[in-house]
Amino acid sequence: SACLRLLWPWSVEVLRQRSAPMLRLLLLAGVAAGVAGFSAVVPSKTKWGGDFLDEKALLEQNAFAIGPDQLIELAKKWALDAKLQRHDPATLAEDFQFNFRYITLSKDRYLDAVKNFDLPGAFPDAEGRLYGFFVDPLETDRVWFIGRFKGTHTAKGGLPFEPTGKLVELGPQMNSLRFNEKGQVKEFTGGDIVDRNVGD
Repeated sequence: SACLRLLWPWSVEVLRQRSAPMLRLLLLAGVAAGVAGFSAVVPSKTKWGGDFLDEKALLEQNAFAIGPDQLIELAKKWALDAKLQRHDPATLAEDFQFNFRYITLSKDRYLDAVKNFDLPGAFPDAEGRLYGFFVDPLETDRVWFIGRFKGTHTAKGGLPFEPTGKLVELGPQMNSLRFNEKGQVKEFTGGDIVDRNVGD
């Protein structure tokens, strides 16, 4: 690499001038040798140990009763139903927990709470804008995804204050759903904005 650093500026300058063809050829050969020597120092496939996980291998080793593709579809359907206030108790495990920042609710308390929280009513044009669904390679019963809620507060919708008419656009929020082997949700986590410089 030291050879390359020395050769490169000089060789470029010589090539710009009208030097003899043989000299230009020799210079190019020297630069090529320097590049080859540098490439030999840095392996094409660096081994990083445990810093970067082999997700595919881990998903196969820690296989869950429900495959990744089907689990992601279950997560998408449940998230959409929740947004539309379609809360079917049968989709929740008996030991279900709603774990957001500062609050944890059991199945019964969660279902009771969402009855009085009409988000679609308060934000008729609401968009969850969910994306980035993937199965955790270390917890293969868990699906992670990002939401960037956007909607205009034009109605009361069961909220304790009057409509503001304001457009609300939240920053990216990381969420997860954990499932049991029956395909029921046993945990719903979220509530944390991962970049507070984005959104309201």
